[in-house]
Amino acid sequence: DPAADDRYAAALDIATRLDAWDAERRVDVALEALGACTDRERELSTLSVGQRYRVRLACLLGARHDILLLDEPTNHLDAGGLDFLTRRLREHDGGLALVSHDRALLRDVADRFLDLDPTRDGKARSYAGGYDAWQTARRRERERWEQDHEEQQEEHRRLRDAAARARDRLSTGWRPDKGTGKHQRQSRAPGVVQALKRQQDALEAHRIDVPEPPPEFRWPDLGVRRGTA
Repeated sequence: DPAADDRYAAALDIATRLDAWDAERRVDVALEALGACTDRERELSTLSVGQRYRVRLACLLGARHDILLLDEPTNHLDAGGLDFLTRRLREHDGGLALVSHDRALLRDVADRFLDLDPTRDGKARSYAGGYDAWQTARRRERERWEQDHEEQQEEHRRLRDAAARARDRLSTGWRPDKGTGKHQRQSRAPGVVQALKRQQDALEAHRIDVPEPPPEFRWPDLGVRRGTA
């Protein structure tokens, strides 16, 4: 059956590419390195949360998937497990996407960051170049955002104050000194009104399009060591 032969050839190609015949050994290596239970007869339900996590992670690392999606993969790992995970992720030649608060892991394995923190236009940011480049670019963008917001607010305050002064001049400040003729007083009034209108138009035309940056939470570096006992 030619169709069956084609399906077999395709399956064989995938198995060869994934090195499926060595999968059990790779899982055993990962179980040992991650400090997970190596007793294949034991049910997952009898293991602790941390042990179940390590077993699942070992199976994932041993499978050689084309794409790895990991959410906080350093949870429940000791120092040896962290080192093994880091090494395996760096050796992975497929796609890798992970969510992690482990800065050491991010420095070691990540070369592009998708930052979901608030931005001035409400859009996520993608940064290339590794952890330090991400931090530098993120800090500079935040500084520009804060500066642009402050400059815009300062300009709005200036225009608002100018309009207020123009209103004051219209009501009291433009009155001429004693002895000034009625004709002179009347001739100056239109100019004061026009000045007020210009200031009001400028204030209304000034758009506030740079939102206020949200507060930043800065946690002290407590020097916590990686891994758990």
